[in-house]
Amino acid sequence: MNDIGTHLGKTINDFTKCLLLENPWQPPPGYELPFSVQNTTSKNGETRTIKRYLSKQHIDSFPWIVYSAVKKGLFCKYCALFAQHRKGGHNKGMALGKLVTEPLTNFKKLKGKEGDLEVHARLVYHQESVTEGKAFLKTYHSPDNEIVNQINSHRLQKVKENQERIHPIIESIIFLGRQTIPLRGHRDDGALMDDSTPDVNEGNFRELLRYRVASGDKMLEKHLLTASSRATYISKSTQNDLIKCCGDEICNIIVGKIKEACYFSVIFDETTDISHIEQLSLNFSVYNGSIREDFIKFVDAYEFATQSESGLDSSDSELRLTGQVLGQMVIQLIKDLSLDITHCVGIGTDSCSVMSSEVAGAVSEIIKAAPNSCRCPCYNHSLNNSISKSSQVSAVRNAVAVVKSTISFFNQSAKRNFVLKQELGSQLTSLCETRWVERHDSLIRFRDELVKVVSALSAISQWKCSSSSSSASTLIHSLCSAEFKFSLISLINVLKVTLPLSRFLQSPTLDLTSASECLNVTMTTLENMRYNADQTFSTLHMEATELASELGVELKLPRLVERQVHRSNYNAGSSEEFYRKSLYIPLLDNIINNIKARLPENSMQCFQIQILMQPVIVKIKIETMDPIAVHSLSNRFHPLLADGSLRIVETLLQGEICLWLTKWKRELSQNNEILQTVLEVLDVCDKDLFPTIRSLLLILATLPVSVASAERSFSTLRRVKTWLRSRMSEERLNGLSLLYIHRDVPVNTDRIIELFAKQGKRRIDLIL
Repeated sequence: MNDIGTHLGKTINDFTKCLLLENPWQPPPGYELPFSVQNTTSKNGETRTIKRYLSKQHIDSFPWIVYSAVKKGLFCKYCALFAQHRKGGHNKGMALGKLVTEPLTNFKKLKGKEGDLEVHARLVYHQESVTEGKAFLKTYHSPDNEIVNQINSHRLQKVKENQERIHPIIESIIFLGRQTIPLRGHRDDGALMDDSTPDVNEGNFRELLRYRVASGDKMLEKHLLTASSRATYISKSTQNDLIKCCGDEICNIIVGKIKEACYFSVIFDETTDISHIEQLSLNFSVYNGSIREDFIKFVDAYEFATQSESGLDSSDSELRLTGQVLGQMVIQLIKDLSLDITHCVGIGTDSCSVMSSEVAGAVSEIIKAAPNSCRCPCYNHSLNNSISKSSQVSAVRNAVAVVKSTISFFNQSAKRNFVLKQELGSQLTSLCETRWVERHDSLIRFRDELVKVVSALSAISQWKCSSSSSSASTLIHSLCSAEFKFSLISLINVLKVTLPLSRFLQSPTLDLTSASECLNVTMTTLENMRYNADQTFSTLHMEATELASELGVELKLPRLVERQVHRSNYNAGSSEEFYRKSLYIPLLDNIINNIKARLPENSMQCFQIQILMQPVIVKIKIETMDPIAVHSLSNRFHPLLADGSLRIVETLLQGEICLWLTKWKRELSQNNEILQTVLEVLDVCDKDLFPTIRSLLLILATLPVSVASAERSFSTLRRVKTWLRSRMSEERLNGLSLLYIHRDVPVNTDRIIELFAKQGKRRIDLIL
């Protein structure tokens, strides 16, 4: 390392130069130094060979001499490092040689006035090199004394001070974005410290800066008082730039995690915002130790489609967002994020035709570019749509309409609402059309408060106001009818079974196997209720009888005639038998059959990855293992696996499954707990022993269960882009949405300053 001969002709950094000058390599004790051979002729004409040895004394006598073990000669350490560009000779036109670019290997005459070492010490270029070398060492050990470094130190200090000025501004923007608090006010321009217009609303951002100054932020106060009016960095345009930088930083972090995960699934949906813009929400599902569903951005669908090459059909006068257009849009967005679309394994959408159509749907278009992906239907939409089919039973449909009318009746008048709150102590919960968890809760609560609701309506029916009293009387008649009570109780009996599933399916960390298992349990429960309908409905009939007693009415059979085409006309001897046949059983049949029709088999079963899960594989015998299932798995996913060759992947998978089966058979023999979810199995799947199986399990964990993440992003859209902020640009919207949604992603203000400075030339130096 310290041998100067090994560095000749190479570019040497300052550290190496310092090391060669101060601590050059020295021959250790006992080291055999070289010699040079010289032939001499004596007076009598005899030729002798004389060896001239190099000694340690020669090296120690001249502090600038170093010995190179590689070149087997001497060098001047100063000249070798600093005189390479110089010339020698009387007229300074000769190229330098020994002791500089070449080693001195002839040791005939080293010392003496005319010796090689003494002569070299008197050379001008040697003296200049020594001076330059000593100056270099002085500068190296005291860099502050160098004028260039002094200038750089001053600039570095100035940049650091400028960054400290901007820090509170960025922190304020991040705080407001995290809390979804609007930044801008009626007037948010001009000098901030000017109090000439105290009655003008300057917005939360500027007021927060004032509050920071009042709380003792001296650096911010100094910046606002001394900075140029064109370099305060608190204007609305600077807000947009900083918000964009925050959004870009969060987006880069998320995209980096997606790339690390290798496999990903895309989740997207669309909605219209307050300013009548069709917003496409783009989300990704990945597995990085845990399942994450991360929002990336909102996109103006029509604007993006018209600007892209594969946009709307120009030959058609009508602008239409077809499935093909949406699919091409998602493909382009994935490519814009520098993601490999061939690593997309799942596509999560709702079940509308524009998304799921096999002929011209968005999913079909994406699968053309990502052949390894599959459609993952939203379990939540399928469940909710199946429950919605309960409206095919007219009695249930009418009961839900009566509940809506009752809630609307009280909400339309403050006077009526006051009477209701006197009875209940609170208001009724509205039935949400999209959030089915709230619909479950609303109906269950309405059943619990029905008696008090009827009491409030009875009080209103005595008013002199004819519109209120007549409507209240009509609602009382509907709420007290036997059909309504049986319909409400029967529907709640079903909803209380589907409520846990509806809540469970909205988790962003849910895997496909857990969702499938939960759905199977719910389906089994509903089928058992249908099988035991007589016993189950007997309990419901008792509950309806008690409710009728509290309301002071009697449960009666509807009038039955020989021929009836407008309602159920079952021949029954009691109200229990009639409503069981006409209402409860059709309700269960509709919901069960509809769920089976919408989810005949989930994505996991389609690709037979379930054979890798412990509950299934422990039931398989090695000699009866289905080779078709192994071939199907290999054929489907071999492009995503490490080798990529179908034959090799299939062979490796067969071997790993044999070991995998033996492992779980042993676990079962030891009475260990059976692992039900893919996350639990992944934790015990060794990546070195089962690389192919682990890759397949990672794909399974990445497949999305629902599009709840996209629906949640729409809730953020309604919070961020309100009717007071309807003119917000897409970049500002995305930045604020990312700040609010990804509260767990840290935002480094230094990194934001760097991104902000690189966007364009700034009036103050923010980076070196």
